[in-house]
Amino acid sequence: MAVGGRHCRGHNLRRLIPNGGHEAPRRDSRLPVGRAGAGLGQDCPKSPCAGLGALHGGLFWRFSGAAFHHRSQLCGAGNRRHLRGRNTSRPPVAQRADQREALGRSAAGGVRRHLDCPVNWLLLVPVLAAAAYQLLALAGAIRHLLQEEPPAGEPPPVSILKPARGLDPHFRQAALTHINQDYPDFEVLFGAEGPEDPALAEARSLMAEAPPGRVRVFSGAAPAANRKVGVLIELSKHARHPLLLVTDSDVRVPPGYLRRIVAPLADPHVGLVTCLYGGLSDHWPGRWEALGLATDFAVSVLAARLLGVRDIGLGAALLVRAEDLKAMGGFEALADYIADDLQLAVRIAGLGRDVVLAKTAVETWFSGESWREVWRHQIRWARTIRVSKPRGYLGLLLSNGSFWSLAAALGGLAWPAAALLALRMAAGLLVGGGMLRSRDVWRYFYLIPLRDLWSVAVWAVGLFGDTVEWRGRRLRLTPEGKIAPY
Repeated sequence: MAVGGRHCRGHNLRRLIPNGGHEAPRRDSRLPVGRAGAGLGQDCPKSPCAGLGALHGGLFWRFSGAAFHHRSQLCGAGNRRHLRGRNTSRPPVAQRADQREALGRSAAGGVRRHLDCPVNWLLLVPVLAAAAYQLLALAGAIRHLLQEEPPAGEPPPVSILKPARGLDPHFRQAALTHINQDYPDFEVLFGAEGPEDPALAEARSLMAEAPPGRVRVFSGAAPAANRKVGVLIELSKHARHPLLLVTDSDVRVPPGYLRRIVAPLADPHVGLVTCLYGGLSDHWPGRWEALGLATDFAVSVLAARLLGVRDIGLGAALLVRAEDLKAMGGFEALADYIADDLQLAVRIAGLGRDVVLAKTAVETWFSGESWREVWRHQIRWARTIRVSKPRGYLGLLLSNGSFWSLAAALGGLAWPAAALLALRMAAGLLVGGGMLRSRDVWRYFYLIPLRDLWSVAVWAVGLFGDTVEWRGRRLRLTPEGKIAPY
């Protein structure tokens, strides 16, 4: 049904076009004269999109039953002789091929043709939301890059706590990047549950090579559902310095790292400093996982911070004052939680302190040699995020630019799909390749869309289930994010 009338006949279209019946014909002299409005004389059958019409530029777009059974019909505003399309009662109107091709190439016309039904309008909503998210991530990355680092004051002494369980790949190289930092006063404390842990043997070798007092090694852990936190409780008892830096045993840091991560704590309002991290691996499955870390996870952190989310702690590096840790209940307050890094950030923020993202970045080694191992690791992350931040987890699907770009393309929205994919690739390259300086991101950037689709599968599986595997242990998670007896 045409807009403005009850019937889909040519004379109703005339009411919408000023002086439509008096305008001089504008047609090719070579074309035969046909009755104006030919092909518009049929009553329109009822359809889901009947009764819709729109004026756009110089074109009138008419929705009728023909939209479902025949080709669309377009006519020039003010001149019904420039009619496009056909119906079943009359032969097609002759028209020039170049005009047909020009309209076929029109981006606006193409989008309108695919938005004639509500389902495509509904698809456009998540596409636009995903595009807005990618723009937020880009803005967050640029803001972080342009942010000035706080001036470095007198470097306070630091105790670096490195809990270990088993000997991670490149453990020694990662440890040396901490031990060899150019910093006046710091110590590195290695700890594990039992004295037989192979990581402690390597740590003792490092202690023998390091300057006196630089490295110390301890075994034993306090009772805790989260065994890593149990080791941290013991290590914190032996720490000598007022600043505690918690970092995983497989984390590698750049030169000057300690000075840069400590500097924000010169502000008394800052209570916790963390930083982004990228991934390294010697195996393809591990590189696949690292690609997602650099181009998806890090992107989400920057977007979240721009949206005002401040209680974000990343386990690769967490720097806190010993007095603030004591005020929030110590590591003991984190003993039952699977996401101890997140809980530390939440509790420090609860003291009224700021959580800051340092400008420096670190790297972690992904040991995954098989796709099965990587899959289980990803499912653990997914379920941990779901029980720790349920609303944020639901938003992960909406932020997946490649998924919604594919959905838009399959729905016929070619231009929105291409624009969204371009934004997604730009965000991934800027953060992963630019900020984290990952060589693998530049090498395998073309795999980012496929990695995003993998993330959708992980997200879907992570929606259900409450068990995870972590360092050879099978754990059950509660809705509050705690580890329950299995």
